Amino acid sequence: MANNNACSTLTDGVYGDACKLLRGGFRDLYVANYGQIDAITLTADEVDDVTMKVEPVSGNPFNWFSMRVKKNTGGLQNPGQIGTNNRSVNQVITFTLEGFSTALKLRYDEMLVADLVFIAVRHDNTAHMVGRLSGAQMTTGDLGVGVAIDDLVGAPLEFTADGELESMRTVAVGTAITVLNEDGVTVSTVTF
Repeated sequence: MANNNACSTLTDGVYGDACKLLRGGFRDLYVANYGQIDAITLTADEVDDVTMKVEPVSGNPFNWFSMRVKKNTGGLQNPGQIGTNNRSVNQVITFTLEGFSTALKLRYDEMLVADLVFIAVRHDNTAHMVGRLSGAQMTTGDLGVGVAIDDLVGAPLEFTADGELESMRTVAVGTAITVLNEDGVTVSTVTF
């Protein structure tokens, strides 16, 4: 009987069960407004602390936001921009938001005009930060509903942090952020 699982067929005896853990896209995605971040510190080239500014009316720190991302749609790139007087990296993150709700449309409108910082967590628990030095701006976005079943879910988006002086950094294990959950009310701490 033939094995129809390409993962185990291709890696039989090499990776064993670990191959089943390899998946594309992001497991979790968090976003914050760059202007609401007070400081991001590094130790050994990894992000190990994020301090948020304080919201003037409530006196509470600003929060990160959790975003539902459609399965297997996330991607990260670090294309180098090399010229005579230019040595920089354009950090690029692409993903598709899941759903087509009023809350999603409002979040989409906010993302159109903001400089954002993202933390994308892969399925192996590695977390990457995009836009640490200057924030990332939306470069491609499409929010709509189509006729195919798959069209009813999501908004494909791309954000680019132009001219960063470094490739995206990983977030150190043990780093914590405060996240406003999708209900818009509940706040929780996420530790990487």
